[in-house]
Amino acid sequence: MSRPGVSLLVCTHNGARRLRPTLAHLAAQRVAPTLPWEVVLVDNASTDDSAAVARASWPEPAPAPLRVVTEPRLGIGHARLRAVETATYDVVGFVDDDNWLAPDWVQLAWETMQAHPTVGACGSFGEAALEDGERPAWFEANAAAYAVGAQVRAGEATPGALWTAGLVVRRSAWQDVRAAGFEPMLLGRRGNLLSAGEDSELCFALTQAGWRLAYEPRLRYRHAIPPARLTWAYVRALHYGFGMASVAMDHYYMAAGSPSSLRRRLLEVWIWRVLVSAMRLAGHSLRSMLGPERAREALRAHIQRGRLRALMAECGEYRDRTRRAREVVRRLAGRRR
Repeated sequence: MSRPGVSLLVCTHNGARRLRPTLAHLAAQRVAPTLPWEVVLVDNASTDDSAAVARASWPEPAPAPLRVVTEPRLGIGHARLRAVETATYDVVGFVDDDNWLAPDWVQLAWETMQAHPTVGACGSFGEAALEDGERPAWFEANAAAYAVGAQVRAGEATPGALWTAGLVVRRSAWQDVRAAGFEPMLLGRRGNLLSAGEDSELCFALTQAGWRLAYEPRLRYRHAIPPARLTWAYVRALHYGFGMASVAMDHYYMAAGSPSSLRRRLLEVWIWRVLVSAMRLAGHSLRSMLGPERAREALRAHIQRGRLRALMAECGEYRDRTRRAREVVRRLAGRRR
């Protein structure tokens, strides 16, 4: 059973070079003496000395307990599942190993979730922390790909999904969707493979179970982005991963729609999805060479390339995956209060 308090969950794979400033920001949290909190670091199949660096970096006397656990299955999704299972308290915060939390983050996360009992997850505002201070010309248009910026679009009252960096989750909401049989299909980043979508999948499950999503811009963190991740090749790889993840999300969205809809039924046909993605890829590729917005079209083309790869991997299983997603959605809906 979880107890009142906040568990900060830091998942890392070979993050020894990134952990010291991240943990220094956690140790600098200004938390009321009456609010218990902890830091749980999950060493996800690291081959460096991440665990030793974490233990050596945590100050004595400690502002809160630090526990280091291991998850041998590579993948941020596996690590986060392990982290939540290990957490002590009923509010958990997901902190990437390159996220530097503002000093009031823990206290504000707790107060936000206490004030809004129907919120299952709440997102934070991310700022870019760049080593040389310079941003590529294309960065602002693609800041969200780096979990940077606001998470509510203009005109939206609440977000449709939240990224996992700086995400606050009510542990009872997490347990709610797990009790409904929710098993994530998407495991997120695995080592150097830039997979994605596990955040959208979790947010979808929470909302289907009747929990609300929220965004609190006062919850702030800085995302430390090294120069190697500020290349055009890297941002293209990110969008390729987004495209691959979108196929899994299609199953959920179709399952949540009306089964009698002709359009929905057509979308469940694998070859139709392949043809649509192929046509979109051709269109985006052409406009990336000839159109006025070449950079944006090039990234859209990479999304379609990722979709096509994922679709090919699901050849023969596409309808069955939609059927399984429909069963999960039915169980989640049964958890609504």
